[in-house]
Amino acid sequence: MFSPVTLAEHSDLRAMALAPLAIVPTHQRKGVGSMLVRAGLEYCRQCDFGAIVVLGHPSYYARFGFHSAAEYEIDSEYEPRKGGAFMVNELLASYLHGHKGTIQFHAAFKCL
Repeated sequence: MFSPVTLAEHSDLRAMALAPLAIVPTHQRKGVGSMLVRAGLEYCRQCDFGAIVVLGHPSYYARFGFHSAAEYEIDSEYEPRKGGAFMVNELLASYLHGHKGTIQFHAAFKCL
């Protein structure tokens, strides 16, 4: 569900990317997706990650504390922030304050 990412020029920051989430239609609206996201965010928090990024539906991910990456002046190497679907969740308050740039995904994603 999560993979490590770096924010260009700020490699000291500990951040992860949440993969797009999909639940089989017959199991949707039963809380499975929400439970998975909450558990994953809590696990990342316990592992001292300061921020999570996701490319997903803004109204869905907003309920978990995600905000438009544009608010942080953060881009994705795959998706420009202007669309609103690239989002950030600061697990630690003000973790990204003063840090802006482009999120770079793990090298394995470049093979796709």
